Amino acid sequence: MIITEYVTCRGKKKHISELGKANRYKVDVQCPKCGQIRNVYYRSILKAGHDICQACMMKKQSNKLPIGQRFGKLVVIGHSEKSGMSICLCDCGNVVEKINRNLYNGITKSCGCLKKENFDNTTRVKGEAHGMWKGGISDERSKLMSKKVYKDWRKKVYERDNFTCQKCGQVGYKLNCHHIENYAENKEKACCLENGITFCKTCHQTFHALYGRKNTTKQMLDEFMSSK
Repeated sequence: MIITEYVTCRGKKKHISELGKANRYKVDVQCPKCGQIRNVYYRSILKAGHDICQACMMKKQSNKLPIGQRFGKLVVIGHSEKSGMSICLCDCGNVVEKINRNLYNGITKSCGCLKKENFDNTTRVKGEAHGMWKGGISDERSKLMSKKVYKDWRKKVYERDNFTCQKCGQVGYKLNCHHIENYAENKEKACCLENGITFCKTCHQTFHALYGRKNTTKQMLDEFMSSK
């Protein structure tokens, strides 16, 4: 029950019934369950649609729900051994355990099938209509980097080099596996252990800034490693 009847607005008394939903005034409210009086924002009461205090609401939501009560596509068919949860039968046939407060608040309305149905009925943007479309041809190197053989090669290079940048000596943290003989012209050596070397991210970027990203060779690497 709202105890406060009037608030002071710009020096004048204003009845709370005249306040809008976005008002910034606090009012005294008495919980109808426990009788506790608290001072809260009136807009919060309007939004919640009740004047029950949080403690009493939590108790209400943690209580066992009546068998047969429906929440969206879910019907309560039993009480869970877990506190604050119920066993529900979904209209699709699935039996699931759901949190009572999520059922009360309308957050949970199905076993998950409702979300799937909505997704299936959504028109998916793909092909040329997609913002990331690049002509339908995936980068060959990107495909290789996603494969296990490439990941295993990179791991072996790191292990051989003790997870240490061979230029500056940094151990761990943002390491890159560099192809000694460039990938574009030496694809057959892409996953060859002898064709890899461990750099930190900074040294790797520095190397390519000096020598570019194509046509890199062993000679360039030796020159880079000997430089200060």
